[in-house]
Formats: sequence, C-alpha cells, structure tokens
Amino acid sequence: KKENMPASKILAVTFTNKAANEMRERVQKLVGKELSKGMMIFTYHSLCARILREDADKIGYPKRFNILDNVDQNQILRPGYKKLGLSPKGLSYASVLDYISKNKNTFKDPEDLLKAAVKETDQALAKLYKFYLEETFKSKSFDFDDLLLYVDKLFKEHKEVAKKWADRFEYVLVDEFQDTSLIQYDIIKELVRKNKIAVVGDPDQTIYTWRFADAKLIMNFEKTFKGAKIVMLEENYR
Repeated sequence: KKENMPASKILAVTFTNKAANEMRERVQKLVGKELSKGMMIFTYHSLCARILREDADKIGYPKRFNILDNVDQNQILRPGYKKLGLSPKGLSYASVLDYISKNKNTFKDPEDLLKAAVKETDQALAKLYKFYLEETFKSKSFDFDDLLLYVDKLFKEHKEVAKKWADRFEYVLVDEFQDTSLIQYDIIKELVRKNKIAVVGDPDQTIYTWRFADAKLIMNFEKTFKGAKIVMLEENYR
C-alpha cells in the first residue's frame, strides 16, 4: 500500500462504459470526491482516443478527428456499393464491416486479399475493404478498431511517446483481463513498463473471442510479468 498517490497516477482499464462508470462510482464511495479527482478510469477505446487526441499528429493524423459509429461506417460504404455495382441485399453492411474488422485486427491488406480471392463474393469484400480504408484515410477519421490499431502503431513507431504515457502512471489495473486481445495487450505492456500492474480475470469466463480475446494471455501472465502474485477470489460477493 502506498499512500498519498494522486488519482491521476493510477490507470484502470476495462471493456464497457457501464463497467467504467461503475468503477468510478465505487472509487468515489471508497475514497471520497476530493481524493478521486483526476482518476484515470477508461475503456480501452476511450483511453486510446485520449492518447490519439494528444499524439495522433505523430502518425500523420490531426489531433481533432472524428470517431465513426456504425451509421457513419454504413454511409462511407454506400458509395462503394454503388461504384462496384453491389447491393446491401446481397451483401449486408454488417457482414462487410465484420469482414473489415476481422482483417484489420489480423493485419491483412485488401490488396493481398484481392489477389487471393477466387469467389466473386470474396473479391467484392476485398474491394469494399479497400474502398473503406481509402475513404476513412481521406476524411482522417477513426473507427473503433482504428483507435486501438493506431495507438499500437504509434507506440511501436514512436517509443518516446509510449514512454511519455507510461511515465504518467505508477500503477495499472486491468479489469476482465481474460477478454484482452493481443493488440490491447501490446498497448498495456507499453504503458506498464516498470510500473506495477494488477489484473482481474477468470480464463473460464472469456466472452469476447469473437472480438479477438485471447485467454492464453491471462494463463501466461506470470511468465510475462515475473514475480506476479496470484490471489484466488473464490467467494462471490455480489
């Protein structure tokens, strides 16, 4: 236990806005409004948005950028459908966006996918993926996948920026760690560095495999962070 630690030096990361809000409320009840001022409790996406608002210019993006929601993404794709003579009835926006997300997170380029495509549907998907990337780049906008991907890129290409952010925190807490993806894990490792980290999770409760969660990350936690201590929470207090 270390006393007199400013709230701004402790970073807590979780997955949903609901969980983040609940964490803030609990901390405030525990320590009071005054001590909880400046507390750094984020979802992965809100943390990455915060980082990019400060340092996106290092990777060629403005600090003031738009974050695309599902409606925005559909609007971007619509002219692509028209250009390629496609119909959402045959190839839904949802299926295309799922395809784009999957290939972004596995670092697959649309040109390579197009070359490998045999079926007409695969060719259409790859072309829409390419169109989508071109249009989002033109508008200098980020979708939710981009928030993570570009912070990962930022930290890997600009180590001084990663160090700057890591130096802001002395303690890092990650909630629901079993649902962490490799990209999220890479970002957290850059932020931890020599700082102290605590994670909470249960490998048997992984629910985000469809969003690239990798339960092996929590299983191998002790190997990555030498000297880590495991505390078994065997009683449910809810």
